[in-house]
Amino acid sequence: MLIALFSGLKPAVLAIIIFATFRVGQKSLVSTWHYLVALAAFLLSYFAGVPMPWIIVGVIAVGLLLYAILSKTSKIDAIPGPLVVVLAYVGFMAGFNHFHQSYSVAAIGLITTAYFTFLPNFALIFVGAPLIERTQKNTCIQFILSLVTASIVGVIVNLACYLGIGILFPSGVSSWYAIEPMALVWVLFSLFLLFKYKIGMLKLILLSLAYGFLLFLWQ
Repeated sequence: MLIALFSGLKPAVLAIIIFATFRVGQKSLVSTWHYLVALAAFLLSYFAGVPMPWIIVGVIAVGLLLYAILSKTSKIDAIPGPLVVVLAYVGFMAGFNHFHQSYSVAAIGLITTAYFTFLPNFALIFVGAPLIERTQKNTCIQFILSLVTASIVGVIVNLACYLGIGILFPSGVSSWYAIEPMALVWVLFSLFLLFKYKIGMLKLILLSLAYGFLLFLWQ
């Protein structure tokens, strides 16, 4: 029963990631350099498996080199909240799938993932906020941070591809005929609701669970 409910939720999660990527990209990809950094981050994370911290270190180094030539600033935005929920969902499913569909272990996975996702963020806010405040007028730091934000877009695209393959091609990407049609339909419908009607995430999740329940009854 729970697996059936998640069959409706998983496509919605993919749609949320795609929507979040679009929103962050709109604000952070403001120049050719930002697009190139995002592309490089995606290629390194998806094809080479480079961890995100090393990508950020590399982006900072590149930013220092670029700033010797360029001088511009851009607005910095945080990683959108829905992605934190996505990570919690991943933690839940990891515990559920790898421990014989145990709800208790799945709950522990969700709590652990959420805890270690939020904790570093709050630590950085409390420790780094005064420093960031003092560097607001430092164009070099602002430019480097804008490139870091652009690299995060590439990493999010990597996450979308990774989850998308598992959700849309549960049997493997052998051909386009292997795509799961009901999952594809719900991804597209969820994107329509997100872009057209700006549906809230909670409403979309509840609607997706209902969709999964209907699929369960239909099967």
